[in-house]
Amino acid sequence: MNIGYIEQENRPLNTIDKVKYLFGMAVFYNTRQGYVFKIPTNKKEKRMRIIIRNLQKQIEKRRIDTIVFSNNIINSKFYLDMEQEFLKEGKKILNGRKLMLEMNYEIFEYILNLQNTTMNRQDIFFLIKKDNSLDLQFLSRFIENCKTVNIVTNDIDRFKKIQERLYEKENILISVSNNKSKSLKKAKYIFNINMEQNDIEKFKKNRDAIIVNFKDNIKCENKSFDGINVNYIQIYFPDEYKEQFEQIDKLDEFDKARLYESILVRKIEEEKNRNLMLSKSQLQKRKTMAIDIITKDGIKIIGLIGNNGKIEEKEIMENGKKNIDKTKKVV
Repeated sequence: MNIGYIEQENRPLNTIDKVKYLFGMAVFYNTRQGYVFKIPTNKKEKRMRIIIRNLQKQIEKRRIDTIVFSNNIINSKFYLDMEQEFLKEGKKILNGRKLMLEMNYEIFEYILNLQNTTMNRQDIFFLIKKDNSLDLQFLSRFIENCKTVNIVTNDIDRFKKIQERLYEKENILISVSNNKSKSLKKAKYIFNINMEQNDIEKFKKNRDAIIVNFKDNIKCENKSFDGINVNYIQIYFPDEYKEQFEQIDKLDEFDKARLYESILVRKIEEEKNRNLMLSKSQLQKRKTMAIDIITKDGIKIIGLIGNNGKIEEKEIMENGKKNIDKTKKVV
């Protein structure tokens, strides 16, 4: 795996770099984690097209298959066109979503710790749209530790089989439903694994729910919804990893979840390459490989991002109190 990190050029340019940009060439450096490419973003559109085209050639020459963009590149006016060009070439663009999904249990722990409550007292609801390639291994930790696990899905047949198997072998009961008027009516915690906005809008939801979206940014702006909408995470990023990106001028311009995701996918690939012939027990362990690496690296959730930026801890705490009061009224 070869990873390219693309950032905006922020340094005063020396003569050699000025010549490179004149000919539409990106300046690049090799680091312990991959190549860092620096491009200007203040050029005219015609000049930017040349720079991007030459950047693609340099990336192809170095057989880079995975790309991480800095925030200032993502926020620039030419980003969407550049992203589409790289996707058409078959490049993988890391956006932090894989890491977010791998840390879904830790996200729930973070929320419950702020609300001063325990996992074994909670009912959690997962929104899962039919996708045969989706690995459902992540559900196991929730099934083992939550009061109940509820699957809301259009893939009823697949999850009914899982439901029956769990009950027969483990005496564990999970709920499977696709009732749009009742499934989420009392749900306090909703983890949307892969449903889109138009799918979610069809469901009647608890107005004070916390919804965590793992695939895309989704805005729940319905007047009947007054809960918390989570679209992304903030993580603790150890200093030892910051040192591995020393060639990046402004490390803060890169989202830490994306940066760590690039480290994680590389470690997973290296581990798989070391263990091409695995026993059954090793194959089972591989399913938790990402979680084991994340835990060993000391990566933790330190914040959640909503529609308008970081969600204050106080808001999450007050949401917990609101739901407790609502439960008392029902009782």
